[in-house]
Amino acid sequence: MEIWYGKPVAEKIYQDIQSRCRFLATKGLQPGLGLLLVGNDPASEIYVRMKGEACKKYGIYSETKVLSQESTFEEVAQVIQSFNTKQEIHGFIIQLPLPKHLPERKLLDLIHPSKDVDCLTAENIGKLVLNIPQYIPCTPAGILALLEFYKVPIVSQRILVVGRSNIVGRPISILLSQKGYDATVTLAHSKTVHLKEMIQEFDGVIVAIGSPEFLSTSDIKADSWLIDVGVNRIVHPTTNSTKLVGDVRIDTDAKIKAFTPVPGGIGPLTIANLLKNCVIAASRSLGLEDF
Repeated sequence: MEIWYGKPVAEKIYQDIQSRCRFLATKGLQPGLGLLLVGNDPASEIYVRMKGEACKKYGIYSETKVLSQESTFEEVAQVIQSFNTKQEIHGFIIQLPLPKHLPERKLLDLIHPSKDVDCLTAENIGKLVLNIPQYIPCTPAGILALLEFYKVPIVSQRILVVGRSNIVGRPISILLSQKGYDATVTLAHSKTVHLKEMIQEFDGVIVAIGSPEFLSTSDIKADSWLIDVGVNRIVHPTTNSTKLVGDVRIDTDAKIKAFTPVPGGIGPLTIANLLKNCVIAASRSLGLEDF
């Protein structure tokens, strides 16, 4: 089995980011990314910190706003509006999930579409469906970059996407089915009947269901490939130590052609493409083409 690591793909993206940032510096512009965290979810705190560190490393200005778990809609909306109007911020994200009392969709749609660098507003999702995307969502963009890097044939291939989230499953199924990729895509989920039998029919499988080891590589057809987007923390019952596992258990005797590890697969590419979208937003503010 081949292992498709995300790091070399991310490094290529970061090289392009640094090149574009150097060019923008000659125009007197530094790309700026806003990060909004509401609450004290430990995983979200880690993700936001990693994004801020990546910005610092690759020449992007970042600004993080942290609000309490009890924040009201109005308080969150005020920060969103400040990012919408701040010239130094070219794109920003609301770290999900939000506390349950807050209306996620209503808040996401307050983001100005030009600054919606994770493609989560209704307007930008609609443009993606129509194949006129404002931005490519970060994790799906990472999947596409990885498939290109490892020269995976896509045209006319049968691909199964397991998971229907607006962040990964739905957008990647739409993107792969559009002209240029031309795959035949099936979208399945946790309620799909006879899922394990279905999987045997596909050339490639993308799993983003958010359930630890929901499937195993023995469920997947021999000589097909697997992209595992899941990142799940498992706590040992006696030692309380944690480890990260994907949505798919990798069996040592599996006959699949290739797979992405967890961690080390798609994860590095999500942040890389977030920064790339921020730099694209900054470039557009000067009327420049994307890269």
